[in-house]
Amino acid sequence: MVSSITGSPKVKLPHADGTSAIEIDFTPPFRRISVLEELEKQMQVGPLPDANDPEQLERWLQLCDRFHVPLTERTSLAYVIDKLVGRFVEKHCIQPTFLINHPLSMSPLAKPHSCIRGVTERFELFIGTKEYVNAYTELNEPELQRKQFSLQTRVRGMHLSHP
Repeated sequence: MVSSITGSPKVKLPHADGTSAIEIDFTPPFRRISVLEELEKQMQVGPLPDANDPEQLERWLQLCDRFHVPLTERTSLAYVIDKLVGRFVEKHCIQPTFLINHPLSMSPLAKPHSCIRGVTERFELFIGTKEYVNAYTELNEPELQRKQFSLQTRVRGMHLSHP
């Protein structure tokens, strides 16, 4: 599409800092990044706490404290992980990049990955550090939906106040 509109797979877009332009190359294939693997790499910590265990929320909050990631007073596991991904991963998504393998906790309506335990069939497309696409294979198994919604309700009840 970019090539047919502009005559080239490369375009200049304003940089997120607003001070310069960056060249974006839409030549496929786009880079693919596994969310938790990249988060661990960029934070230079490991192993990360279980991203699907609500009991690990306190450990994720400690990482936010350690790296000065601001949060609202009410936090959930999905929210905290999303804030860390926003701080450490998204800023590296200048060229078109697919973020893949989101933890189940971040995507309660997405199907679990068919081959990788604990993650979903979901992707986000980032270009110039901005999200343009968020897509997933819709969870359509009633019993698994009930389980996910029950877990989500339980997690909501576990919100912690965090300065």
